Amino acid sequence: MTTTSSDGTTNHKQQHHHQYYRFAHHGIREMAKSLAVEREGEYTLHVSMGQALWEFSKELGGDIGKRLLLLAADHWNAGIPALTTGRERFQLAQLNLRAAEYSYSRMALHPAKTFIDQGMSLVQRIGGWNKCYLLMLRLTTFAMQVLYSSGRLDECLAMANQIIAKASKSSTIFPAYKYKMYCLFHLGKGDTAIALASHLLLELGFPFPRNKALGKVMIARNVTQLKARSASVTQDLVRSLPVIENMKIKDALSITWTILEMSITSGNLHAQMCASIQLINLTLKHGYSGYSATAFVTYAMILASEEQYDCAERISRIALQMPEDASDGPGRALVLNGVCFFCSHWRHSLTKTLEMSIKAKTMVLETGNVSMLFFTCITYTISYLQSGLALEPLSRDLLKLHEMLLDLNFHHYVALFEV
Repeated sequence: MTTTSSDGTTNHKQQHHHQYYRFAHHGIREMAKSLAVEREGEYTLHVSMGQALWEFSKELGGDIGKRLLLLAADHWNAGIPALTTGRERFQLAQLNLRAAEYSYSRMALHPAKTFIDQGMSLVQRIGGWNKCYLLMLRLTTFAMQVLYSSGRLDECLAMANQIIAKASKSSTIFPAYKYKMYCLFHLGKGDTAIALASHLLLELGFPFPRNKALGKVMIARNVTQLKARSASVTQDLVRSLPVIENMKIKDALSITWTILEMSITSGNLHAQMCASIQLINLTLKHGYSGYSATAFVTYAMILASEEQYDCAERISRIALQMPEDASDGPGRALVLNGVCFFCSHWRHSLTKTLEMSIKAKTMVLETGNVSMLFFTCITYTISYLQSGLALEPLSRDLLKLHEMLLDLNFHHYVALFEV
């Protein structure tokens, strides 16, 4: 840990930090024994160490500071019996949430779940939802994320239902509905998940077809309109779109994206088409958002399916050139895969198709984002095999992607991917 500056001197501050860290990590029980303190005194010592380490972690910052934050949470949690006030428990619950978030960022799911459980337990002891509404909402919402990422779908669904029952009827409740839809979908209840999404959109004032008959009417009417409007969709039009600030519209876009994501994964072309149209119409009518790039690439794919190849190619280029804030992580993967699909089936060389699929694969592996993982696996595998390149890099990437599928317990994806 000791570093040397440009003038050759040793950085003793870093060395001191390292020694302090080692002492804090290994010496707490030995220190307590050497002082011959009673058990109650040891609890107090843990609390003092936890509080000191928390302050020290904020001073250090960076990765070492975040690691100290985990250690601070461990010590402070070990001293819980010595806590006497609601304020202390509230502070520790906040620290456990931060420790859980950092653990999750390192894909350490078990520690993340342990910290989040401890945080929720502390909040329950000082009044739960009634007295600590916002903190309890943050804790339970993050718990859903950890449970879902761990493949514990039944528990995640139960947590989502708890939040829906407890949380106020505002935009804060939509993450719970989103995870509920995902869980229902992966538990084999895709129709129920899409029906729930349709109900939520109706409540927001953006009806979504509840059955295939209504969907066919929507598709027939809108495809004709989109074809007629395609010539006016230019880079200048996209630049002129206002940024969406209205939370209802943002929630509607998020729910529509969820339907699109589930329908792509399950191969439900009817729901996929309706969700694509809804996303396009919301974007063209209301403005720019994190789903805009996705909206335009689906627009291009609809036009291509109608043999409007020139317009489709132009709009797909517009989608790809949009800035990063025009698509969140999963949206960006869809943009890359969508354009890759377009390239491989209509207008461009295999070289460009492979380049697009490699970008999508790299994004998934580097960020750990799993929303479009299966679609990325298939697109990348097919385009790489068609290229005739050496198979060793493909094999390495497939093992990594396969491990991600296994880690998430997406067994029905794994079986198809293995084939």
